[in-house]
Amino acid sequence: MLDEEAKAVQEVAKATGKGIDMVASAGGALRNLLGDSLEQLGGIVSDWARYYRYKNLLEVMDKFSRIAAERRTAGKATPLPPQFALPLLEGASLESEDDVQELWAGLLANASDPARPIGLKKVYVEILRGLQPLDVRLLQALSRPDLDADYGIHNGATLNAEALAAIVEADVEDTQISLQTLARYGCVLDSWQNTMQGLDTGYAGFRVNNPGSNFRLSHLGNRLVSATSTK
Repeated sequence: MLDEEAKAVQEVAKATGKGIDMVASAGGALRNLLGDSLEQLGGIVSDWARYYRYKNLLEVMDKFSRIAAERRTAGKATPLPPQFALPLLEGASLESEDDVQELWAGLLANASDPARPIGLKKVYVEILRGLQPLDVRLLQALSRPDLDADYGIHNGATLNAEALAAIVEADVEDTQISLQTLARYGCVLDSWQNTMQGLDTGYAGFRVNNPGSNFRLSHLGNRLVSATSTK
C-alpha cells in the first residue's frame, strides 16, 4: 500500500514542481494569462499536500502498529479525546523524518495504551512538531541511565556541546543549535546540580559555547522522553 502511495506522491510531485516553477518564473503575468485556471494549479498543490500527509501518517501508523504488536496491545487502544487526537494526528501527518516519526508513534501508542497512563499534554505535541533528527538523538543520549557512569559527570567531567557532539556523532555547531532548540522548548538545562532540590534549576544561564557547560534533561525533557518511548 505504501509503495502505491509513494508512486502516486512522486507523480503528483512532478506535476506540482513544474507548476510551482512556472508560477515563480512568470509571476503576475501568468495570472493575467490563466485567470481562473491558476486556481486549478493550486488544486494540484493541494492534492500533492494531501498525498504527502497521508503517506507520512501511514508510516507513523505502521510504527504505531509495530509497537502495539510488540506490547500485545493491538485492538486494545483507548480512544483519545478529540482535543488531543486531532492535533496529534495532524502533527504526525506533517513529519517525514523516520526518527521523529518514531516519537509520534510512541506518543500515540503510550497515550492510547490503557496500561500506560502518561498524562498526555498538549506541550508534547507542540515540541514534537519542532524537532529534527539530531534533536531526537540528543534527547535519547541525554536520557541514557548509564550516562553519568560512562562519562564521570559527578567526578568532574563535563557534558558540554563538544562532548555531546562526539556521543551522537554530529558536527559541533549543529549540536549547539540543536541544544538551543531543545532549551527553547524547556527540555534541556545547563548545568548539573547534585542535589534533589536542584533538579529543575539551571544556573548561570544557557551557555552553549562554554566548555564548562554541563547539559542534562529538564523535568519536561524527561517526561517527553518517557511519553514518547517505544519500549
